Amino acid sequence: MPLHLFAEPFPPSGALSGRGARKLLGAHSLTPIEVLVREAGQNAWDARLEASGQIRMTFRLRRLLPDQADMLFGTVLGERPKAGGGAAGLGLAEADPSPLVIEIADFGTRGLGGPTRADRPAAKDEERNFVNLVRNIGASEDEDDRGGTYGYGKMATFSASRCATLVIDSLARQGDGEVRRLIGCQVADPYDAGDLRHTGRHWWGEREDDGFAAPVEGPDAEALARSLGLPERATGSTGTTILIVHPDVDPVEAANEIRRSLLWWFWPKMIDQGAGPAMTFDLELEGEMQTIPSPESTAPLDIYVEAWRKLKAGDPGVIKTRVASYGNLVTGQVATARGFHRPRTFLQTGPASERSHHIALMRPVELVVTYLEGTPLSAEEVEWGGVFICDEANEVLAAFTAAEPPAHDAWSPETLRGRPFRIVNRSLELLRQVARETGQPVQVITGTSETQPPLAIPSRLLGRLLPDDPDADGPGRRSRPIRGARKRWQVEAPEFVSLEQVGDQVHSLFSVNARNSSARPIVVEARPGLFIDDRLTTETDLADGSHIRGLGWQNAEGDVRSDGTHVVIEPGANETLTFRILMSGLAAVGLTLRVEA
Repeated sequence: MPLHLFAEPFPPSGALSGRGARKLLGAHSLTPIEVLVREAGQNAWDARLEASGQIRMTFRLRRLLPDQADMLFGTVLGERPKAGGGAAGLGLAEADPSPLVIEIADFGTRGLGGPTRADRPAAKDEERNFVNLVRNIGASEDEDDRGGTYGYGKMATFSASRCATLVIDSLARQGDGEVRRLIGCQVADPYDAGDLRHTGRHWWGEREDDGFAAPVEGPDAEALARSLGLPERATGSTGTTILIVHPDVDPVEAANEIRRSLLWWFWPKMIDQGAGPAMTFDLELEGEMQTIPSPESTAPLDIYVEAWRKLKAGDPGVIKTRVASYGNLVTGQVATARGFHRPRTFLQTGPASERSHHIALMRPVELVVTYLEGTPLSAEEVEWGGVFICDEANEVLAAFTAAEPPAHDAWSPETLRGRPFRIVNRSLELLRQVARETGQPVQVITGTSETQPPLAIPSRLLGRLLPDDPDADGPGRRSRPIRGARKRWQVEAPEFVSLEQVGDQVHSLFSVNARNSSARPIVVEARPGLFIDDRLTTETDLADGSHIRGLGWQNAEGDVRSDGTHVVIEPGANETLTFRILMSGLAAVGLTLRVEA
């Protein structure tokens, strides 16, 4: 027996039509699949069980078997709207001999509990997940650092269906137990039937006394889900499955785009931080599992992961964005990293697909909002990427959250006023400056003193390790120091000191003098590189597989100041420091400095 259909009439006070609801996402820069994936992932993250530790999501593109299609079109959606595009769309879907569906399932989330009617209040401490996803449009889920608005994001799933129809299956916590629920939904165009005008929104389920459609619950819901081939859910495996009926996609192209979207927008959740990633993703195309690689092994995301790790570790090169007019208010942190350009195996299209010179922007929830484009590095074989996470202080986080449109694909300060506008706008100005200067550094000195003679270690095995003229600025010109505004700080050009045998290794030592008379610390970054054709480059790998590597900074007494490439010069300091480079092979080396103030 078919499930009961409820067609929503317009109330006398008016309501939002199905056509209007589908337009709520507004204008955005994303493809329909990107919106679908982003919104599904965002909703799953918002509904996470804090105690579960991990969310698993499955995306499946499959064609229904004949008995599954009979169950869908004969029982679940068997009763049809009397008029309107929704009725016609379902007819076309049923006529397909092997109808395609997309399933999006999440596990380790709360599921759709709470009241099943929007006109019923929730009990104390009871969630309203069911009505927020299935009934309401625009119900806010902004809690703490969670972004997302249930009613907006779900429209991406309806828009993906040629007949604007879904089947939603959920296992949710309810009181001290669990409840299984299944319901059919449609958000089509408005139409007239008899003497009533209808919104185009429909639900299929159990008939209630007033003619409304409630979800099928308990064993009956579980049996229907099994008959449709939906994922099994054992006790405790709470979460939600959305089946998109008759999607308007090519399955192979859609599967590839789903994978790209997951990688571009959810890579921070895919990083293994010791206890496994926060989110795992499976992708299945007509019964075959598809590869979703780790971001650490995928170009160019490996560069962004390195930048993310720098930010998390408090690397000295991390830059804080501030609004000076608000008491130097910290609005976030940005870190950058660089690496060699590698072929794109999975990310042939997307924000930084050709060559990375972007900063991934995100809130503390760490879902990528967008990629801010900067200036590419001059050497085509090298690229860079950065990560910015806004501060989690209430005022700052609220400003960035409010700057996002419904699709969560941008920060638009022009939609704000007052302090929130200045917080977001000034932060973006500073980030654009970082993105510009990372590609074209303005405070950089290179090389060693032009008067340095050719050097050699008294061993025929080591050979000559420095070129005759290691001045990266060109023949006959001496590298200049870097100076701050009004000469309140200055970092001299690096000068070669000596080669030193340390066990079976060879270290190249460079001396750097730094003076800081300003009121703020400065950060000096050392970038060792190889001389190629008498020019200092950023290359560190030799053709024989060996490499050079920076070992860190020492002060004049020989004490370690930093075991990395960055060293902090505090206000009032005047130091002579030594930077060591490990020589793993025969090479001519030099040193580039970059100063961040």
